[in-house]
Amino acid sequence: MTGAPGLTVVVVDENATIRSNVCGLLASAPGIRVAGAAAPGRDALAQVRAHRPDVVLLDLVSQPGSIVDVLRIAPGTAVLAVTAAEDVDLALTAIRAGARGYLDKRAARDTIVRAVRSVGTGGAFFGPPVALQLAGLLAEPVPPPLPSLTSREREVLALLATGTPTATIARCLGLAPKTVRNYSSAVFAKLGVTTRADAAARAHAAGLGIPVRVNPDGVRHAIPRGRGRDAPRPRVSALAAPAMP
Repeated sequence: MTGAPGLTVVVVDENATIRSNVCGLLASAPGIRVAGAAAPGRDALAQVRAHRPDVVLLDLVSQPGSIVDVLRIAPGTAVLAVTAAEDVDLALTAIRAGARGYLDKRAARDTIVRAVRSVGTGGAFFGPPVALQLAGLLAEPVPPPLPSLTSREREVLALLATGTPTATIARCLGLAPKTVRNYSSAVFAKLGVTTRADAAARAHAAGLGIPVRVNPDGVRHAIPRGRGRDAPRPRVSALAAPAMP
């Protein structure tokens, strides 16, 4: 195969004409070398095994599962999945299988070259229609933590989880102390707990509230998430705030 030294590519497509056209396109692109080409199946896997290319441009029409086969042989290879139609469900299947990109084989010539370069240098690439659909899926509203609680109950729980006294919670939320106690009782019932400590543990697990520790002098300090009481503290710049006691 011909082409300038650089990213090595194996082109896999069931259509011989498309294979030839794509190989010609990539071979003429600076910094890309076409190492091999084959139809999907054993021949394609043999090409991958022989060349260990940086990128496999892989037709998914006939064998969507072949991404796994390619990556089993050459784990460091970037797979750019190519199909005749941009389908977000098939794109998600390809991503889960390990593909770094998904492209309509009818894409413009410069788009194909750009996609190969992107996945071959550690990036990802998706054609505009699929990219927009994927963005829409990612933008879907995320359910709130502990969805069985009302928004007010979550506010009360978040403050309870920091060890804030009932009277202080009442002032913070503009409620009567009795109302706060009623909310607390409702939270305990919904979470199936009987103590503040258990409620706080549930809140912290759901990302609500900030764990705190109390020094002997009564001063309260936040405990960074994911760090144990005795975990070493990171070194800080001399310009940073003093470390917590």
